[in-house]
Amino acid sequence: TFRFGFVCASHRMKTMLVQEKAALELYCYAQLGDCPAFYDVGWAAEPSWEACSGTAYGLVITRGFRILFAECITDAGRMEEACARLHRRRSAFGNQAAAVLLTDVPMQDIAGQPWEETYGVCILSADTDFRETLQKMLENTPESR
Repeated sequence: TFRFGFVCASHRMKTMLVQEKAALELYCYAQLGDCPAFYDVGWAAEPSWEACSGTAYGLVITRGFRILFAECITDAGRMEEACARLHRRRSAFGNQAAAVLLTDVPMQDIAGQPWEETYGVCILSADTDFRETLQKMLENTPESR
């Protein structure tokens, strides 16, 4: 076998290289971070209150009083689990919260799955310009979701 080692400039860079979905999260964060439509964009946020200990949010996007939770998924086999997790987060934050799943899984591979309807989570391809869709989601009233 052939083995090699490498040194990373930071722990976050090492995580991105060895953890699935981390590169997709970084890409989505970079796409959203320079968009003036959003007030704050957080990546890999970990809440410090006791009820959520051990919970990490992929992306947290805010605009005014609205909050959008986003997860990045690269494995079609984990999408339903991610939708359920996003549904719980959105429900815990009331009607001013929304949830979206960003994925690089080809949309035709997940067509026909009832996850969006079952969990109330919007599934978007990371290959598209998803910023406009996220902006509209944050601007919409809770009744329009």
